[in-house]
Amino acid sequence: MGTVEASAPLVAVRVISAAGATASPSPAITVTSAAPGRILVQRPSTQLKKHFTFNLAAEPSLSTAHIWPAFSARVKQAATLGESVLILASGAPASGKSRTIRGDENAQGFGALAIADMLQASQTAAQEAGHQASLTVSAVICVICAGGRERLLDALLPAETVQSNQGLTVRDHADGLPHASPTFVEALTSAQVSTAAEAEQLVQQAVAATQREEASAATVRAHLLLQCAVRTVS
Repeated sequence: MGTVEASAPLVAVRVISAAGATASPSPAITVTSAAPGRILVQRPSTQLKKHFTFNLAAEPSLSTAHIWPAFSARVKQAATLGESVLILASGAPASGKSRTIRGDENAQGFGALAIADMLQASQTAAQEAGHQASLTVSAVICVICAGGRERLLDALLPAETVQSNQGLTVRDHADGLPHASPTFVEALTSAQVSTAAEAEQLVQQAVAATQREEASAATVRAHLLLQCAVRTVS
């Protein structure tokens, strides 16, 4: 995967609608700088060509606690209106992209912060309407192996669980019903979250699983994808 050119290490972050983020992580995708705060994503094999602009370019000295308020309201709105959003961090090598999303021992990352905000906003809106809201979290590790082969793993399974060498399977919905996404990962674990502390625990479990894969000699790169779903019932 290419890198975004920058004169100094930056982490550019944008919350975008799912409609503008149909590409899956793949070695065949190239990412290049188009202009300050703007990147071009291309996949020649499918003639994919999309431009993304970013809401914020953050200097390395800023913590996630300083940056997250710029996106919190948009994520809460999505949780209450039933919209889909994607949180994406992009930047130069070693600029802190993974730490921004995953967090570290000093600060929560955008993953846990987003889940906590979605939980709080959906529960408040549901209570005001006399309904109940629940939030489930799933986590997929996209492992890119030598030779470019991709393997999807469930990041919420216990560490001692041996997963298939072929990984999880991505399938299309075949029931004819409307879905938030036309595809899904078969047999993926989902965990219900009731508190912000539970959200942080799940994210750290998924991060630890990703780090184990990154440490493997067979892994070229590993990406963690966190997915949250809000359900409201009368």
